Amino acid sequence: MIDRYHVTSLDFDIENTNLDGYSETATRRAQAVAKLIANGKAKNKGKDDTSHDLTISLTLPADAKGLTTQGMQTVNAFLDAGVTLSTVNLMTMDFNVASTSITQSTLIKSSLNAAHAQYKTLLYSRGKLFSDHQIWELLGATVLIGQNDTKNEYFTLDNAREINTFALETSLGHLSMWSLNRDQQCGENYTNTNTLKTFCSGMKQTDGEFATTLGSGFRGTPGTLVDFDNARWNSSQQAYPTWEPDVLYKQGDKVIWNGNIYESLGNNENKQPDSAEEGPNAPWRIIGPVL
Repeated sequence: MIDRYHVTSLDFDIENTNLDGYSETATRRAQAVAKLIANGKAKNKGKDDTSHDLTISLTLPADAKGLTTQGMQTVNAFLDAGVTLSTVNLMTMDFNVASTSITQSTLIKSSLNAAHAQYKTLLYSRGKLFSDHQIWELLGATVLIGQNDTKNEYFTLDNAREINTFALETSLGHLSMWSLNRDQQCGENYTNTNTLKTFCSGMKQTDGEFATTLGSGFRGTPGTLVDFDNARWNSSQQAYPTWEPDVLYKQGDKVIWNGNIYESLGNNENKQPDSAEEGPNAPWRIIGPVL
């Protein structure tokens, strides 16, 4: 299929019973994808044009706290197999929270911010030092427009505008919706808009308005081949400055202290990296040792 139709990107939507973490099936699936990529590279060996190299993305369930435990295990399984992931796409929908109490756009932003922290921690633990901006480019979101599966939970056009702004501000790599055939107002015969329908959104809208709103000015970076192999921190002692107590460090600054590299999580001063408090207000995060 890949050869016949010249496929350059594959997305794996893994959910429900197929989302089985570190199971034998999950491991074998990831290894099969790695072999598929290797076979493609072997065919393209010696060619200057790498635009036909196969890119792999994962579409996974999420909640307001980011990726689920099994979702993170799935990402790990693919990375363990040596698969470079172009996008980790979150299904930001069906939070089972009434939109009258909290908007779905708020839940979606919470989910994506949490996933960013999860993925950054995972990549750092593997010695892959991407910037915050780069990690946003590796993430994506798929929203369920209009009425969701849960009664009184819905994604409105105002939510779409808010998520579009969020995606542009963060440089989110991928933004999509479920689904194009639902991007229209329900007919007059369908008065019950509290039940999800496969052919309309349940919202008052013009045809295609969700797609237009979500896509306004958005380009994204889907299908991008990421250089995972070279995304490592410089291991020399001269790569980052040694921590000093009288220096005001800003978010993202990196220092070396007692043989480890630390990243500042916010503005801080006189907060020794290896003796600072932990938790959500921690001023530092350890990245890893100076190799």
